[in-house]
Amino acid sequence: RIAFNLITVATVLYYAIFSSVLALSFLIYGITRIGPNRASAFSYIVPVLTVVMAIALLGETFALFHALGIVLVLGGVYLASASRNATMQSSS
Repeated sequence: RIAFNLITVATVLYYAIFSSVLALSFLIYGITRIGPNRASAFSYIVPVLTVVMAIALLGETFALFHALGIVLVLGGVYLASASRNATMQSSS
């Protein structure tokens, strides 16, 4: 059962403001600065940053599946960026 007290309400507001409003604000700002194509690539890096922050702040143990995931994510972002750049250069 959830107790509706000041701490519960403050926690919900904290998560609503920082994880939703600020994240969306930064995304919109990024889109206006570098465009939607380049900004969308950053959304794929979120899991990588989550792993890094969990290790640094929470003391999580770095495991093989973390390394494989990071390599796959960064490799995918690189391949998508490289193919997009190659397509843009060939059409110019």
